[in-house]
Amino acid sequence: GGAINQEIHADHKGKRVYFCCGMCPGTFKKNPEKYLKKMAAENIVPETLPKATKAGKAQTTCPVMGGAINQEIHADHKGKRVYFCCDMCVGTFKKDPEHYLKVMAAKKIVVETLP
Repeated sequence: GGAINQEIHADHKGKRVYFCCGMCPGTFKKNPEKYLKKMAAENIVPETLPKATKAGKAQTTCPVMGGAINQEIHADHKGKRVYFCCDMCVGTFKKDPEHYLKVMAAKKIVVETLP
């Protein structure tokens, strides 16, 4: 019931659920359907994770700091959208976007293509 910390989360069936402390993910993992049902009853929608493709895995971590991505924080570069954990990382990425895109490609992380 505490305020969430986006550094603390658990993934279940393509959804990411955030928690207030490190004890909560373990409790959630014991019976995720129970807690997802409770969230639905309270109109709380877990974050949908990007899907992996045949070309590689979906981006789930910040290419700069390695934290969990926040899909509201992103930068677009040459038709691609990259997600970050915080606004500070966006500025770092923009200084040398090709470097970070190469690192992501080497890790077989698929960068979202803009429509």
